[in-house]
Amino acid sequence: MRETIKKRLVNHMMANGNDFRYTDMIKYILKLNKGKDYVYNSNSPDRGYFATNFVKKWNGYMVNGKGPCGVYKNGSGRYSGIYYKNK
Repeated sequence: MRETIKKRLVNHMMANGNDFRYTDMIKYILKLNKGKDYVYNSNSPDRGYFATNFVKKWNGYMVNGKGPCGVYKNGSGRYSGIYYKNK
């Protein structure tokens, strides 16, 4: 079974300091979906890629608390990945 984008992102975040900017997460997801050589372009639709998945009020896939892991905004105002203990 293939790992989900959410799990792959959380694993990457936890292995690399767990203190990511929103743009860092988007760049990583773009590389997962479009290939490791993909170059992020801040003046294109790349800026909003996967954006609704990080919006809590819209029950976004990355932040909704469902599944074994997710992403949350940490105390520094950046994002961290977490594996939920009760799931």
